[in-house]
Amino acid sequence: MYKRIIAISFTALLLVVAVMPVSAEYPWPGEGFAGGGIGLESTGASNNTNIPGLGDVLSGDINSNLQYRGITDRGWLGAGLDTPGEACRNERQETGSLWYEIEGLTPMEPPVGALSAGRSLIGKDDGDVHLEMEIWAIVWDTQTQMGYRPNGRGSVLSIPGVLELTYTLTNVGTQPVLDLKFYQFLHPHPNGSCWNLPDGTPSHEASATFGAYDPKLYKVEDPNFPASQSFKFDLTFWAEDIHYDGEIFPGSSVGIAALEPPSVWGMGDVGTLPVPGEPAPPDFCENNPDMIWCQLEAGNLPNPKVTRSGPLSGLAGILGWEMPRLNSGHSVVRHVLFAVSNDRPPEP
Repeated sequence: MYKRIIAISFTALLLVVAVMPVSAEYPWPGEGFAGGGIGLESTGASNNTNIPGLGDVLSGDINSNLQYRGITDRGWLGAGLDTPGEACRNERQETGSLWYEIEGLTPMEPPVGALSAGRSLIGKDDGDVHLEMEIWAIVWDTQTQMGYRPNGRGSVLSIPGVLELTYTLTNVGTQPVLDLKFYQFLHPHPNGSCWNLPDGTPSHEASATFGAYDPKLYKVEDPNFPASQSFKFDLTFWAEDIHYDGEIFPGSSVGIAALEPPSVWGMGDVGTLPVPGEPAPPDFCENNPDMIWCQLEAGNLPNPKVTRSGPLSGLAGILGWEMPRLNSGHSVVRHVLFAVSNDRPPEP
């Protein structure tokens, strides 16, 4: 579980790159992490991080999905989705998303205790369904506990800097939207799940990746500033250390948490596509019902407490909220926290 603590011991940083129409990179603070950041699209999706010492912990994705009655696409907000390819590489598939950019991700004045902030607005027209989604991305100057035991008896501490994504969904059409299901998807790449050789070539050496759902709140007390908001309902993923040629490549942890209690959650294999880089064929999920994103698109998540995958296979997780109805002019808000740690739980 996560506790958002607004720390004021760091000087607020500015965005490290110029504003781009589709994405921007946010600084990841902390000693030894200068120049690190996470590249976000205006949809809130990302498959690119740069955290020195940990590398790219998103060789998969942060992405979101919104399902509703009468939907005509697959529901993904982001335009791409990664699935494992050969060795430690991932292959990008197009999602066919119908969401479009209204206002690109734009830097905003960070609130007190934050290092950076940005806002975007996207829209979708699907028959009689007309939706808008406002997305706020805030990097808070704090650390957080990442739970990894279903019984609430274990957590690891994140590195400084956690990313909060706030989604505000509004029905801008004239008709109610029924049977909504909003999902936050995370396909991580913790250290230990793969590593690169000194020349940058992906190695075939990898350990299993583990995942756990832990709904407990773990407090991180900050004497300088009281906690302003509590996050729990953690999905945490980690990999074991790799022992290779006399060296140890330490595992790490990647996870998400939520403010609002999820209706459903899921963890499982991402799977591989028959044609890398192309959309999933129409019968793919029918023939591969155990793939986690197929379960998401079908609205059939298994709600496991713990799981494992690998080596060399993709493990992903989902937090989901089911809403029976969103009337015209009404909005609903969901808050998600993303954090990484250079530590991992003890050997399972």
